[in-house]
Amino acid sequence: MEGRLVKHTFEKFLSRSDINASQKEVIKEAIRFVEETFDGLGFCLSEKSDLLSQWRGYADNGQGFSIGFTKEYFEKLAKSIGNNVTGFVLEKVLYEQGEHEAALMPTYDVIKKLSDSGKLNRKQLGLMKVSEYEDDKTREDEYSQTIDAALYRNIVMTYKQRYKLKSKAFSEEAEWRLVSQLLNGSALFRASGNRLIPYREFSLKPLDVKSIVEVYIGPKNISPKSVIKKFLFQNGFPDVSVNYSAASYR
Repeated sequence: MEGRLVKHTFEKFLSRSDINASQKEVIKEAIRFVEETFDGLGFCLSEKSDLLSQWRGYADNGQGFSIGFTKEYFEKLAKSIGNNVTGFVLEKVLYEQGEHEAALMPTYDVIKKLSDSGKLNRKQLGLMKVSEYEDDKTREDEYSQTIDAALYRNIVMTYKQRYKLKSKAFSEEAEWRLVSQLLNGSALFRASGNRLIPYREFSLKPLDVKSIVEVYIGPKNISPKSVIKKFLFQNGFPDVSVNYSAASYR
């Protein structure tokens, strides 16, 4: 479903607008292009430290651990890496339709202005009629490329938004994500089950805020607290709160 909610939200905007049918198709075509061309990597987290559905779905059916990171640490780590395509941003996932529309409205407003100016009209772009003269056709092509670039540039701005939007059905997860752009040659790969997964590594380097502050032991995990505390200390994470899950399996 990743990315489809961007398309779904834009379709809602278009259904309520006075943009003509041919221009709507131009916009939808640009959205499809971005959806098919751009991809990203995500590290998913939750605001909930001890949630039964999360244990079942993401922690080896309750046999794993819930690791509590600080928001401030990830924000500072992202800044320390720098604003480039091999870094990441921290995003809060949005579940409500109103939130989806608010996130995408600035981009839609720019596209609507392009439409109102008539610049997305297929005839003006020279796509409905082949020019009789080669020099006229060249000018039409150049104009088309300029307007296409403006449209696609604004649609591309929705790229990061696509990983912020999620169905309301998942709102219980209270999710945040570290999102990183996926480019050719910028990822490593690992095997998992019957698939190959691209990934990127970021070290939890020392900063002036703590990275890990708490760990919950899963409801089916039999590790003693003392063992977990010693393990954390040995790996450079002292003073981490360790607790047992309050969720019980029957």
